[in-house]
Amino acid sequence: MKKHGFFLWTLFLASLILFASPGALALEGMTLEKNVFRPGESMEISCYGVTEEEADGQCWVAVARRGAPPAGYMDWGFVSAGRADITLRAPSETGQYEVRFYRAYTSTEESLAPDMSVPFTVEPEKMADSVVADRSVYLPSQHMAVTCHGVTAEAVAGKAFVTVSPAGSPAERYGDWKYVTEGDCTLWLDVPAEAGDYELRLCGGSQASEANLQAGMRVPFTVSADTRGNDVPVYPTVNDFDWDILDFTPGEGSWTGTYDTSFRTLYLVQSGNAVRGEYPEWDNGRLDGTVRDGVLYAYWYEEPTYAPAQDAGQLICVLYPDGQGFRGWWRYGNSGNWAVWSAGTLVRHEVPETVLVTLPAGEDGDLKTARERNLIPACLDGADPKEAITAVEFAALGIQMFEEYWQTQELRETTPFLDVPGHSLQVEIEKAYGLGFLKRIRGERLGENGISRQLMATMLCDLVKVSDFDDWSPEKDSQFSLTFEMPPLCADDDLISATARESVYFCLASGIMDCAEDGLFHPSTAATREEAIRAVNRIYSMEESDGLQSGGSVFDTFDMP
Repeated sequence: MKKHGFFLWTLFLASLILFASPGALALEGMTLEKNVFRPGESMEISCYGVTEEEADGQCWVAVARRGAPPAGYMDWGFVSAGRADITLRAPSETGQYEVRFYRAYTSTEESLAPDMSVPFTVEPEKMADSVVADRSVYLPSQHMAVTCHGVTAEAVAGKAFVTVSPAGSPAERYGDWKYVTEGDCTLWLDVPAEAGDYELRLCGGSQASEANLQAGMRVPFTVSADTRGNDVPVYPTVNDFDWDILDFTPGEGSWTGTYDTSFRTLYLVQSGNAVRGEYPEWDNGRLDGTVRDGVLYAYWYEEPTYAPAQDAGQLICVLYPDGQGFRGWWRYGNSGNWAVWSAGTLVRHEVPETVLVTLPAGEDGDLKTARERNLIPACLDGADPKEAITAVEFAALGIQMFEEYWQTQELRETTPFLDVPGHSLQVEIEKAYGLGFLKRIRGERLGENGISRQLMATMLCDLVKVSDFDDWSPEKDSQFSLTFEMPPLCADDDLISATARESVYFCLASGIMDCAEDGLFHPSTAATREEAIRAVNRIYSMEESDGLQSGGSVFDTFDMP
């Protein structure tokens, strides 16, 4: 009697295990290759002992935030019987997560295996050891020196950058920014114009997002309500330069004069604390700086682009006690190692009247070089350079530069403009339309109207893109972002259209176009023939320089933060 009852009880339990308890079918184990992943990184997951019944029931694994409900999953995938290896993607946001096993195709409490999950963490890879500001309180619109220590090669490859943001604001809200360089580097950022609490942030990728913000790399600082003017130039600080190499006390005399240097003859003119100069025998070089306590802090600029990092950078010169010369150091861009600019010897206290020493360097130089390069089309030869350039003239100018540089004849494409057939420049117009940059013009007729400065900036960028990318077209323009170090915003930034803004700031950052002396870009003002010729000449110089140095492109594709 007892034996029979025991047999029935055993049979009953077996039935429950076989038919009533789906948990008995659960896989034997699940592992991850590691327990810490970067945002968006691929995750290799291995499942062991998955039964045929589970596979037939469409069992699956999914990524979920720790503690989320069964239906709160992210990336997922089905698994097969036996051993199943599957690749999922880690979440884009940092935090604590887990990989879960679901017995059936539904995401319910019943299908979720309660004891079958593997925890992991998503955190960005460490990009640097520390970020340090040169002070904790600034005046509005001052400049700050930011030193980054131990920047990794991965950070540089991933386009990591330092930026300024209001304290506690989302990652997507940021102000001035600069890319980091490997090792230790010092970068200069614009302090916000409004008083308040802010912080420096290191972002470990080209996108400004919460996932890319580096843990612990937030440095608080304050902008005071003091409205005094900015007396701190964007030049190196004592934290960035080894002043111990000096063995004399800087002199206090005037810097105006003609000097003999390792960069050949240098002409300097000082007015108050401001110093301007040029050394025309070496790549038409020029400099612009300020003097404090006998030390000249300056930027240098040289042909062909007059832009960092290869054609512009920083300079420090220290006047001898007797005022008869100086010792100097220079470097590319705003960071990197200093090189010695051999001692400059004062030749005389005056500069020749033929030396302008006014910046930017003479426009006649661009016009002369453009003519020597055969970049000026016949329709602009002899035309008043101060007059507005028309869309037709710009089409001819762009085609002249493109064909002169590439030594090729561009194919023509029929345009929709009603006034093109029979036009004296029909060939040039149709070639420009075929290249794509003339497709920025809207309307039924090209007419003789001028083009605005912001429209010209957009067309100039189109011209560079079509030179550098085989598959660029206006229709695919959004796939080709511009790589450049964002310059200070124009005083009339709010007047620049959203569609032209990136092109405008690329042209300014690369020296293709210039702002007016008042810091305004004047986006809606008609572009002049002189401005257009100067711009295409500088593009030609950029293309020529880049091709000689790297055989590559002026542009890279990436998403600008």
